[in-house]
Amino acid sequence: MSRGRGALPSRQSVPAACLLAGIICVGGVLRFATLGTESFWLDEDFTQGIVAHGIGHVLAMIPKTESPPPL
Repeated sequence: MSRGRGALPSRQSVPAACLLAGIICVGGVLRFATLGTESFWLDEDFTQGIVAHGIGHVLAMIPKTESPPPL
């Protein structure tokens, strides 16, 4: 017998969906619980140091820190 459009999910798919939802929730909690404790990476720290001095410094640093990619 084929399942129609409004048919209920099978009994086997309900526990699998609950397990998947649980794994996603645990992963989200673990990720967001430590989000504020992470530090900057080297490139992010470098950029933050440039931006901290104002827009004039940022514009002056572009030719010194940025380069065109190779062909």
